[in-house]
Amino acid sequence: RIDQFTLRGDMALGDGDLMVVLGHQRLRTFNGFANDATDKLHAVREAGNFAAVRWRKPTAGGGELVLSADYATERFDDHWDYELFPGFAVLADLGGSARRANVELQHTVRVADGLRFVWRAAARTELTRAVPAFHVPRVENDRLQWFAHAEWQPDPAWTVNMGGLLERHDAG
Repeated sequence: RIDQFTLRGDMALGDGDLMVVLGHQRLRTFNGFANDATDKLHAVREAGNFAAVRWRKPTAGGGELVLSADYATERFDDHWDYELFPGFAVLADLGGSARRANVELQHTVRVADGLRFVWRAAARTELTRAVPAFHVPRVENDRLQWFAHAEWQPDPAWTVNMGGLLERHDAG
């Protein structure tokens, strides 16, 4: 069974716009086998929530400025009694949780007909708790990015792209 709900709102702000998206998702299913003592039939539940916002404003000469942010959480429950031998079982727990937050700023500039530049700066943080998958209580991941891109179209049949990405990635 899957339950999902998403709400999106868009609002014009003068010559720009604002978009907000909220959502929730829930999944319930069964895993395992009815007559297997080590992998019994059991319920598996997963739930997640997310929120995102994006502000966009056109700039002079056909460019634009975009600021966006999002946040998401997820929870996964998958546990059952794992029977080592008749009459003796231990709890098998494959569950976990995660959260992610991200913020980005992007600017597009049209310098001339057929020539534009785009740059973006972003920061993201992630936290995962899933001992069976990672064998540690928690995994954290932080990332900073800076991206620049140039696009030149000397002729309608030709487009030349050049770009680069700098990234700082801390995992622990």
